[in-house]
Order: sequence, then structure tokens, then C-alpha cells
Amino acid sequence: MSQNKKNEPQFKLNYFDIIKGVLFPHADKPAKKTPPPASKPPSVAASSPSGVSASPSATRSTPPATSQPAPKTPTTASSTPIQGETPRPATRPVGPSSAQVTPSGQPASSGRAALHFHTLAKAFFNVAGILSFIVNIILIVVLLILARELFALKAIVGDHLLGGLYKNFQLMDAAHIRTTITVQDNIPVAFDLPISQQIVVTLTENTTIRNAIVGVLSVPTTVTLPAGTQLPIQLNLTVPVQTVIPVTLNVPVDIPLNQTELHQPFIGLQDVVRPFNDLLQPAIKSPADLSCGLFQPFCNWFFITP
Repeated sequence: MSQNKKNEPQFKLNYFDIIKGVLFPHADKPAKKTPPPASKPPSVAASSPSGVSASPSATRSTPPATSQPAPKTPTTASSTPIQGETPRPATRPVGPSSAQVTPSGQPASSGRAALHFHTLAKAFFNVAGILSFIVNIILIVVLLILARELFALKAIVGDHLLGGLYKNFQLMDAAHIRTTITVQDNIPVAFDLPISQQIVVTLTENTTIRNAIVGVLSVPTTVTLPAGTQLPIQLNLTVPVQTVIPVTLNVPVDIPLNQTELHQPFIGLQDVVRPFNDLLQPAIKSPADLSCGLFQPFCNWFFITP
């Protein structure tokens, strides 16, 4: 079983060979060999003892030789292929002409050009692979930086701009106007004041009453009332009042805005901002929202606190 595994060909995937095969399909294929022209078998001529070829008449006069089985030549170990090995073609000595001309009739310079092209193509694909690796690393770094900035921009727009607008519109609708209004003004007053009441009047000095009838005296008499005498009197009169009264008042005011005409505009503004706020509101705002574990330094670098 182990011997079969050793004999099995091992297939190794090479991406550079695949790309090279797609771009240059005829780069590694050997040039087609044109078969050499079939040579005619030389005619066997009977040689005389002196080495001169016999005449055609002598050739025709020779009786045909009986066909005999060819003697079997002993086969050596090198001529018979061993089972499991690939038979190798017999090598021929390279002559001076074969070193310059290939069997297909093409000069040897074309083979050197193909080898040079293969070397250049391999070097090109090696350099292209290294450059592709470097470019991929640069692109990954750029994408990480852009993702970091876009995350920060989304956090600023969603959490601070639109989220702030939506929250402030809600607070404005639930707000109250509470203040104290100071009123300072001069109020003109014009009216008639009726007076009807009993009062006690105290004399401040001696008062003389002439022609007064006192007691049993039926004749008019002059009476002098001393100072300090209290006299009860009934007061009935109408007093016209016309004046200017200065007024200074502190009036407290509490006005809820959701009970005024501003309630409907605030609700409309909330409805306009709500879809964008729900779309851009970040679900992850800080590294505390994720369990980064070993990548905690990377999470701290990635999440920007606006």
C-alpha cells in the first residue's frame, strides 16, 4: 500500500503556473518536431571477392535464398525495460550538424529565446505576486482607517446631530415657560367717591354759637363751646377723585408649551427627524458595548470618542 502511494504522482497547485497558463498558453509547450523523411532501404548488392559490385546479370542469376529464421540475439538487462520504469529512448551521438540545427529544422536560438522568455515570465509573476501582496496590505490598512473614520462620522451625525435635534425637539414640546413679569406703570384714576357716615368731631378751639336756644331759655342765646368738645355729626357728600396712581407689580408666569399652538410644529419636526435618527443611530458607541477580549487595544483604537 505504501509502495502504491509512492508511485502515485503528487499534485501541487501553483497559482503562478495557472495565471501564466491563462496569459501565455504556448509558453512551455515544446516546438512540434517534424518527422524526418522516410529513407529508402539501400539495395543489397552482391560483392565480389575483389570488392567490385556484381553486374545486374549476375544478380539475376543468383538463386533466391531460402528464408531462414533469424538467429535470436541474447537480450541484455539494459535492453529490456524493468517493470515500473519508463523506457528511455536510445541516445544518439550528437554530430556537428545537430548542435546547430534542431530536429524540427529550427535553429537553436529559438530554444534559447523560449528559455529566456520563460525566465522573464517567471520573474514577472514573482514580482507581480510580491507587489500584489504589498498592495493588498496597504489596501487593508486604508480600509481599516476609512472604516474608523466612517464609524466616527456616523457616531457624530447619528448621536450628536440628528439624535440631538430629535431629543431637543422632544424637550421643547414638554417645556414650560416659567418667569416673573415685573409690571411698572402709571394708572390714571377718575371717579366720584360718595361718603355717607356718622363721625365724631373734636373741637380744637373755643367755638361760639350765636342765637342758640338752650334749655328753658326760649330766647336766642350765644353759647361758647370750649376746645376739646366732641360733637357727633352725620357726613353725607360725594367726593370727585381724579389722579394718577403709580403701579409696580411682580407677576409670576407658568405657560406649558404643549398646551399652546407650538405643540403641533414641535411634533411635526420630531416626525421629520425620526427616520434619519433611527437609521443613523449607532448601536455600538464604545468598546464597552463589545467583548473584544485579546483585541481590546484594537477596539480602543478603532472606536473614536467624538
